[in-house]
Amino acid sequence: MSSPKMLIARNRNFGPPDVVSVEEAPIPIPKRGQMLVRIHAATVSTGDCRLRSKNVPRGFGFMMGLMFGFKNPKYESLGTNLAGEVVTLGDGVRQFQSKDRVVSNLGMKLGGHAQYRILDENSLTAQIPNEVSYDHATALVFGGVAALQFLRDKLKLKAGERLLVIGAGGAVGSSAIQLGLIMGAQVTGVCSTKKVSAVHDLGLQDVIDYKKQSWLTGTDQYDVILDTVGTLDFEKMKHKLKANGRLGLVIADLPTILKSLWISLTQSQKVYAGPINENKSDLKFLLNLCQQKKFRPLIGTTLPFEKIVEAHKIVDSGHKLGSLVLRIITLQPSLD
Repeated sequence: MSSPKMLIARNRNFGPPDVVSVEEAPIPIPKRGQMLVRIHAATVSTGDCRLRSKNVPRGFGFMMGLMFGFKNPKYESLGTNLAGEVVTLGDGVRQFQSKDRVVSNLGMKLGGHAQYRILDENSLTAQIPNEVSYDHATALVFGGVAALQFLRDKLKLKAGERLLVIGAGGAVGSSAIQLGLIMGAQVTGVCSTKKVSAVHDLGLQDVIDYKKQSWLTGTDQYDVILDTVGTLDFEKMKHKLKANGRLGLVIADLPTILKSLWISLTQSQKVYAGPINENKSDLKFLLNLCQQKKFRPLIGTTLPFEKIVEAHKIVDSGHKLGSLVLRIITLQPSLD
């Protein structure tokens, strides 16, 4: 008797979106301390597309090759997060039960673009409150955690400070404007014309449409600037920072990260870049805010799993609104 099958999105080569295809594979069986999750939703992020295309920031190519393959991908499937239902428990699992709704930050372990995935009990996985949908749970993982850690930990945003968020309509930016408001800051967002309405809907009134005016001109200065786009460097933005202002660069290549360390050591204005520290407590914190309707991850597009190539093309365009969510449950085979 053949084992039950699932669908999984694979790219056996690096390249454009068309290298991704949906294939059949055996449904994995959890071992001790593991659980099998039926995935309902996952995002296709900028990180996924960078790994698929090998278009990584300058200075990280060799490291990316070591981790994910030089000629062909080492990973089974892309997908840095997932939201789904626990269907099978391995021996010894105590923190979760069958039918629990869970969200997981897979990070560089990947594997969210499949109908099932094995999770370790002690992975970065949290239960989803009943009031939070699978779509919103998976959408808050990357954008929400990155925004939270930059504003709270790296930039140390304080109540009453002026915060400028560049790329306010993206996954990180749309999270940052909401978290900035929650933290008591005076928030201004920068985005394109087609995203202004969605940003307003998140509760932000002060929005600069960069298609109509440049935020780099004028006399306004900010205590904190969070750049989620990565198109400008410190020298071009420093006049918009106050004397002791802080700049956060969500997207930065290795030379920029090293330069930011030197700037922060030698100048009153500070620049912060580099990776975030993914952890379960931040995931739970954001889920709680979402449950209380204080925070809403912005979802610009939802697509069924079979349209994953289209999803990659949208993300590759560089102009997606918020997060792009794959509805993976739509093609769900049975475990029976």
